[in-house]
Formats: sequence, structure tokens, C-alpha cells
Amino acid sequence: MRKNIRLVGFGLLILVILLLIVLLISQINKIPAIIEGYSTWLKIGAIIGISCISCVTAQFVLFERHIETPFTPDDENYVNEMYYATAENNNELKKYLQHRYSFFWRRKVRLILVTGDDAAIEQLVPGLRQQRWLEGQCTVLIYGGSLLSEPDNQQYAALRKLRRGRPLDGIVRVMPSSLTLTPQISESDLHGLEKISELLGYAAPVWLWKLCDSEWSQADRAVQAVGVSFPLRANEDDVARQLAQMLPMLREQGMHQIAADTRHDFLLRLGQQLIDGEIAQWRWQLAPWLTASRQRFALRGLMFSLPEPRTVDPYQEADTSPAGQPHLLTLPATWQGIVDDCRRLRGHHVGMAWERGLACGLLAILGLWAAGLLLSFALNYSQIASVAGKARDLVAHPSVSDYQLTALHALRNEAGRLVQDGQKGAPWYRRFGLDHHQQLLDAVLPWYGVANHRLIRD
Repeated sequence: MRKNIRLVGFGLLILVILLLIVLLISQINKIPAIIEGYSTWLKIGAIIGISCISCVTAQFVLFERHIETPFTPDDENYVNEMYYATAENNNELKKYLQHRYSFFWRRKVRLILVTGDDAAIEQLVPGLRQQRWLEGQCTVLIYGGSLLSEPDNQQYAALRKLRRGRPLDGIVRVMPSSLTLTPQISESDLHGLEKISELLGYAAPVWLWKLCDSEWSQADRAVQAVGVSFPLRANEDDVARQLAQMLPMLREQGMHQIAADTRHDFLLRLGQQLIDGEIAQWRWQLAPWLTASRQRFALRGLMFSLPEPRTVDPYQEADTSPAGQPHLLTLPATWQGIVDDCRRLRGHHVGMAWERGLACGLLAILGLWAAGLLLSFALNYSQIASVAGKARDLVAHPSVSDYQLTALHALRNEAGRLVQDGQKGAPWYRRFGLDHHQQLLDAVLPWYGVANHRLIRD
């Protein structure tokens, strides 16, 4: 069924292109079958409009419908189950956001893809892998899985349809405390991000999130966003400078926290690690992300935090979730930096999707047609006003004079030009639906005949 709908959509697109070609040819060459009158152009315009609307409807409405396929080969059952599970999951997310934030949820909600090792993602956002997406405080965190594995085409195709203009507001790459970003790992991550951006047709800003470890629990510590933001086209010096500027804040807030509880040493320990050489290490580790060849991705920042404390056994978490709210997320303050930054920075489109190409092409054609209408209106209005003025001069001065003869000669030339336009076709720049040469000729000939007979008689 989906193949048939796709064929219908492409068939309508081909019909639109053929009609446009016929229409453009008719503006350059005279085609007797379609120049009977102005009503013919209205019919052609109506056909093109209906075809365009049908094509857009087939692409953006019918493609998104959930179409059942009750009989499928056995080797396609798993693929179909995965596709429908992904589509159902995204339909559920769309309905949830529409119900919670009304029809204009696309402007209010931020969509952030969380990627990395499953264990690291579970430490940062408990329950995200199981629920696939979590929402709280106008922010949706979407499970993206590992960048080393092949991306799920169905998942990203459905995510692309969820919000077409801007599928994502950001991508977070979670790194466990034991991971060191080597050039090989960075290249693999960047390659995975390239695949995701190609599937989405959009390259979102990227944040790296480093999970730190602690030998004792700091669950009751007051948390805050800890990290740095990089400018566009940042280099290694920008990384070192931003990390160095973070040290006074780590020292000041770390002293306050350790004064309240000696176990809360996360900020002081992080600052000391940066002083002891981690700034130089991060400068080296982030070099592949900052090279000129990677400008299609914006490395927006680097965040640090401890793993989120678990208050519930992961195997019993689904049973203890609030009734009817399995996707509810209490967004911690550690995310505030990324959430605020998503409002200021956006990604960019990758490549030219055929939907966008079709839309741009139709807009360009409509723009040219509008310009042609304005030009045709100006020229035809000028011609009608000129002919009317010459006919008025003949009527206003009934006495025979050289001026009358000159005006009659000018009116005869205009009538001859109109006759020639009727035989060979008007110039192309007058044929954008506003050419009235035949009506103007029918209106001029009686006045020309009266004036000509009067001058011959007198």
C-alpha cells in the first residue's frame, strides 16, 4: 500500500511538471487550442493548483498514516514489527506533546537526542533506554543509542516527520568516567553523527557530557550545571581558555559545598583535576571535533556531572512509575545549561531533501509567475490607456485637421498591432493571464470606423 501511495505521489508530481512545461511553452509559442480566452488560463491554473495540493497531500498526509499490512512474508515480519513499533512510539510522543502543550508545541518544546553507551545513558538519565523518551519542563530527551552501531533508519525517519523544519534541538554524547576520547573514538563518533544528520537532513548542535566518579555517595549534594560553552568554529585555545575560566566558579562553589558536608567534594575535585593537567588533555581530546573538516557539526560545549542517583531498583521502576505517566521526567539542574543554550543556537540543514527541493522549486515558479503578472499588468494597462487616449482625442476634436489625421494614423497602427497579435500571438511578456488584445481590438474598431468615415466624408 505504501508503495502504491508513493507511486501516486510521484505520478502527481510528474503531472504538475508536465502541466508547467505546457504552460511555459504556451507563453512562448502560440498554441491555438489554449488561447481561446482568458477562462482557459483559469482552467489551467486550477488544474495545476489541484495537482499541487494533491501531491502535497499524498506526501505529507497519506505517508504518515498508519497503514495495516495483515499479510506479509515471514522474513519481513521483524522489520514490519520494528517499523510499526517506532511509528507507534513517535505517534504517542506527538499526541502527548499536542495534549500537553497544545497545537503550537513545536515552538515550545526542545527535542534532545541522548547518545552513548547504554550503561552511561542509564547513569545520566535513568529509565530513558527503557521508555525510549522522557519529557519534563518543555524538554524531551530521546534515546539515541550508541554512535558505533548502525543508526535505526525507521526511528530517524519517524523523528524527522515529528518536526520537519527542525527535527532536533541538540545531541548529547554521554561518556562514562572510564572513557578517554582517542582520535579513533572521536572519528567513530563523528561518523555516527554524520549518518544521523543525513537521515534527519539536519545537523544539530552537539554537547559532550563527561560522567565523573566518586568513591562515596553524593546524592544529597546541591546540583548545578557544570560545564563550558564553545563559540562557533572554536579551536584548541578556546577550549583551554573556557575551561580555565571555569576554575574560580568550581573553587568558590566547591568550598561552600564541602563546608556544608565534607563528602561533597565533586566541584573541588573536578577543579583540581583540571589544574593537574586535564585542561591540556581535553585540548588534545577535542582536537578532532574542532578541525575545519568538521564544520558541519557545531561542538557547542562540554558538561561534567556525577551519575544521577537511583532511588528505585531498575527492575521495579516500571511498577513504581505514576499511573499514566511512564514518560514523566524530573529534569535536574545539571541540564539547565544545555536547555538554555538550545534556545539561542540552532543547527543547519544537511543536503537538499526532495521535499524541500520541490517546495523551493514551486516557490520559485510562483515567484516568477507573480513577477510576470505584474509585468503583464503594467504593459497591458499602458497599452489600454494609450489606445483609449488616442480614441478619446479623435472624439474630443471633431474638426478635420492635421492633428486628427495624425491621431487616426496612430490609432490605425495600434489596431494593426492588435490584429497581428491575434494572428501570431502577443509577446511572451504580455501573456501571463492578463492579455486582452482581442477584447481591446473589438472595442477599438467601431471608434476607428466612425472617425475614419467622418474624416473621409469631411
